[in-house]
Amino acid sequence: MMISSLLPKTLQKASRLSHYTQSSIQRRCLHAFKEITSPFGCMTKVVCTLGPSTDSKEMIDKLVTAGMTVARLNFSHAGDDYTYPTKLMDLVRNAPGRHVRLIDGAYEHTDGPKNIRAVLVDTKGPEIRTMPLQGNVEIAEIAEGAIVEIITEDVSSDVAPVSAEGPHRIQVDYASIASTMEVGSKILLDDGLIELEVTDIDTDGSVQTVALNGGPIKKNKGVNLPNTAIDLPALTEKDKCDLKWSCENGADYVAASFIRTGANVRSVIAYLERCVLELQAEQPEKEFMRPLVISKIENKEGLDNFDEILHESDGIMVARGDLGVEIPFREVFAAQKMMVERCNRVGKPVIVATQMLDSMQKNHPEMLDKL
Repeated sequence: MMISSLLPKTLQKASRLSHYTQSSIQRRCLHAFKEITSPFGCMTKVVCTLGPSTDSKEMIDKLVTAGMTVARLNFSHAGDDYTYPTKLMDLVRNAPGRHVRLIDGAYEHTDGPKNIRAVLVDTKGPEIRTMPLQGNVEIAEIAEGAIVEIITEDVSSDVAPVSAEGPHRIQVDYASIASTMEVGSKILLDDGLIELEVTDIDTDGSVQTVALNGGPIKKNKGVNLPNTAIDLPALTEKDKCDLKWSCENGADYVAASFIRTGANVRSVIAYLERCVLELQAEQPEKEFMRPLVISKIENKEGLDNFDEILHESDGIMVARGDLGVEIPFREVFAAQKMMVERCNRVGKPVIVATQMLDSMQKNHPEMLDKL
């Protein structure tokens, strides 16, 4: 991920003068690296997502040395006891650099790089997912043209289809699916790898669809409803627990997932402020601060309401992966440039995140039509 803002004039000048020879590119990269690891350097920073491959002191120190300025903790898979995110938070705070004692108002000077490292807690947010499949199988194959019924009732005790042609029944955890959809609307499964078109909506709350392309589907996969206003709350109960943990442990930023309106942002900020007041009353000897809210733009509704979301937010994250499922793939780049430009204009940070090179690893169905 990259946090983008206006580049210093020195770097802009170096970019114009470069003739893109191998040596000039190396010099520019070295210059940029020096600015990134400087406390007053380049305004484009690096956000690193921490996980099993980077959850040791040695790896955190390497990331810091390489220029990490923000550590992202993914709470989509965090446990209820918060043992793992607490471990990651401690590793980041104890890494050499200026941010070690920043929460106490004093710096601890070491020989490490002096870039400021912040912690960003990325919440799971409200989302729609597939539930256990028919026959409780791990994977179900869906053929192109197969009839697929989308329902909210348990289907795990049903007999699994004998072939990919179906018919299939898939349970999702969105109670308003029938009232939200219209005939002709699209339902995307597993980041758009399978595209369904709604053919009928039954009075019992089930949605009849036909598969426009085939592929495998598993339980707990994401479901996207492009060009559809989703009837979901801004915060789930898990999000509320995660936000309180963030306030209690001094997270610098909170990335609020699936923000669709300015009202969503206000709800997140209001809950954070309430958490801070409660913690301050419980522990008056400590000082708590509200984390800054980074609103994640992940669907068309959020894109349509971008100006009001930007006004209410402390910063923006362009979630390219989900956005590329919700809107036509070719429009993501123009939307990204628009959001970055508007954030720069008002002086708010913007993060460009996810799937920078994903199209080189696997093909989106829309891309296959062009091949």
